[in-house]
Amino acid sequence: MTATPDGKGYWLLASDGGIFSYGDAAFYGSTGSIALNKPIVGMTATPDGKAIGWSLPTGASSPTATPPSTARPGPSP
Repeated sequence: MTATPDGKGYWLLASDGGIFSYGDAAFYGSTGSIALNKPIVGMTATPDGKAIGWSLPTGASSPTATPPSTARPGPSP
C-alpha cells in the first residue's frame, strides 16, 4: 500500500499485479489480468503522485514513470 502525497488516498497492490485506488489516488491501470513471471512485492509513488512503480522479489523494479498497465515484469538477469 502506498499513500498519495497529500495523504487523502492510497493505492493497494495485490501480488498478482492488481492495483486498486482509493480516495484521491488516480487509477493508472493494473496488471491483474496479465500473467506475471514473478509476484509483485512492493510499490512506490512519485512525489507528485502522478505515477507509481512496483518491485519484484528479485529486486527488479518498474520505472515509476511507466504506469503498470504498460509493462510486464519478467525474470531479472
